Amino acid sequence: MQCMIVINKYNFTITLWGQDQESTVICSSTRVVNFTFFLGGHKGLHQGYCMNGVVSIQYEWVYTPEDYFHNPLYIPCDGGSISIKNGTVKAEIDPDTVKVDESVTEKIDEQVENLFHEQQIKIHKPYELSIPFKIIIKEDGSRTVCFA
Repeated sequence: MQCMIVINKYNFTITLWGQDQESTVICSSTRVVNFTFFLGGHKGLHQGYCMNGVVSIQYEWVYTPEDYFHNPLYIPCDGGSISIKNGTVKAEIDPDTVKVDESVTEKIDEQVENLFHEQQIKIHKPYELSIPFKIIIKEDGSRTVCFA
């Protein structure tokens, strides 16, 4: 099963699909809605998205413990930068970089995982790191959130 979430100013659409089935839910809200979903660790939804009008591509992971890195880290990466602080890893990438090199997602994910492995060797403590989410932000302010 795969999932795509499109968020704009007034509503969000959740589309789930897999094996000849598709289900779409459109939700309208004037307040912030928090939700969590899990789809068994599926990856690869970044393929096939139209890049017209995209102003930013972001990747986000969450990790525990939140103080795994004693100080915030800011690291350059292919076409952008990675920040690690307070239980969140964020990578912001220039959309043109993704157009030229579709493997950039895997490279950044590998770079983040290597940073955690290096820290684990230094401090000898376990950690948990989520799979990354990809957030595509378009000119009109709409957002598409999916597994990277």
